[in-house]
Amino acid sequence: MKTDKVMCLGRNSCLNETYHIRKVISKSQLSIVYAARHNESKLTYVIKEFFPDELVNREIDRRSVKCKHSAVVTQFESLKRSFDQEAALLGELKHPNIVQLVDHFEENGTSYVVTEFCRGVTLDHYCGSDGGGLTAEFLSGTMLSIIDALAYIHKQGIIHRAVEPSNVVIGENGQAKLIDFGSAVRIPCAGAGKPEQAIVTSTSYSPLELYSQKSEPSSLVDIYSLAATLYFCLSGAAPKDVKQRLFNDSLESVRTRNRVVSPVLSSVIQWGLVVRTNKRCPSLHWFKKAVYVEGLIWKGKSRWLPLQMGRGGNSSPKSDRQRSLPKRS
Repeated sequence: MKTDKVMCLGRNSCLNETYHIRKVISKSQLSIVYAARHNESKLTYVIKEFFPDELVNREIDRRSVKCKHSAVVTQFESLKRSFDQEAALLGELKHPNIVQLVDHFEENGTSYVVTEFCRGVTLDHYCGSDGGGLTAEFLSGTMLSIIDALAYIHKQGIIHRAVEPSNVVIGENGQAKLIDFGSAVRIPCAGAGKPEQAIVTSTSYSPLELYSQKSEPSSLVDIYSLAATLYFCLSGAAPKDVKQRLFNDSLESVRTRNRVVSPVLSSVIQWGLVVRTNKRCPSLHWFKKAVYVEGLIWKGKSRWLPLQMGRGGNSSPKSDRQRSLPKRS
């Protein structure tokens, strides 16, 4: 991965007298993500450093973070409060399918969030271009567990706001983990207005209300993104972006690309992707039921016709026994 080495902490840099940086995992406009090793346990963790590159520079010591000029200090502090909220929200969540908070601290003039290191592959790579990851177990295990995780965070009064295939990690044991709570917020009370929280919208996966300064976020945001994620996994392509459907809310159904998917699940996905919130599927309950039944259908078919899953054709789901788990990344 190509990154600006001047911006990133160097290999073996020590943070909080506890973690040694091993490598850079990714970089965005607001943060840099590292893999780091704990000094005592030798376990690997993920460390996210708040680093809004348009506002700050790395000092000559290659550690300290400083605003480029005084005019952006207020903006920096506001964004940092939003960044710190990720740790605050993750600290409240304890679920087997949600990445766990390990540590949170300030150093070098900025903030750091430490989470468990989820070994595996992201959902977009797991499914693959040929649908090789699509099995009955994928539906009844992986996708149902993600739906349960979303239902859990909604019950805690939190919405994720960034559900998409790249934010779901599938481990070597098949367990799914929902990651990246950088855009997560508490569901506001009626009339409280939109939370002051930075969010990076995602083409094809973000609903229209995330583009509006006036809309109050609700669990419908995650329902839309979940539907878009299922659409991608089952069809091999992301749905048409919401901004392209403002005046004509038409969308090619999943069954057009993959005839194995039942009309029921295809319809629920379509319902979840409706542009207008007052006409969108209102509850994760419908997804849970539809995905559960779909898993049973696929499992039944694989017993008497264990052929590999093919998107766009009439082949049956690949038998769970025929596919090995992904290798460690």
